[in-house]
Amino acid sequence: IYTTKNLVSKSNPIDYSLTINMAKELAMLENNEKGKQARQYFINCEKLLKEKLKQERLRQELKLENPYMTDAIKDFQMCKGKIAEARHFMNEFKLINRLVLGMETNKYRENHNIPKNANLRDYLMPVQINLILKLQRMNASYLEEGLEYQERKEKLVKIFETKYKPKSLH
Repeated sequence: IYTTKNLVSKSNPIDYSLTINMAKELAMLENNEKGKQARQYFINCEKLLKEKLKQERLRQELKLENPYMTDAIKDFQMCKGKIAEARHFMNEFKLINRLVLGMETNKYRENHNIPKNANLRDYLMPVQINLILKLQRMNASYLEEGLEYQERKEKLVKIFETKYKPKSLH
């Protein structure tokens, strides 16, 4: 509630009830420094929200893609007459994470103060998540082609080095 003195009688205050949205609108309409600060604040809020929504959309897309790569790992091992073990999955995901992060996952967590029990990918920038998504898709295709780990690694490193590394990811 905003209270002001009646300009006519100077004695009877008038109470105005405003919604939050109306107060924001009035603040942004002010043609002074405070109005400019309000506008900049809400522009920044919108920018942060858009970035967070983009990150969440990519994160959800990545979650949907994980089974595609894990299934490719299972099928690859099965074609070799083996059962996929935890180490097979970890090796594939570590390879991709190492390329995108520029270091081992545990070192990245340490450098960025990310708790050990937290999902690392929840802390990544959209550009990093998008690149992980692309590399996972490529890796799954290589697995389906029957390429061995070293061949897949060489192809992924080469693609990363020529196509993505120049961009700022770390």
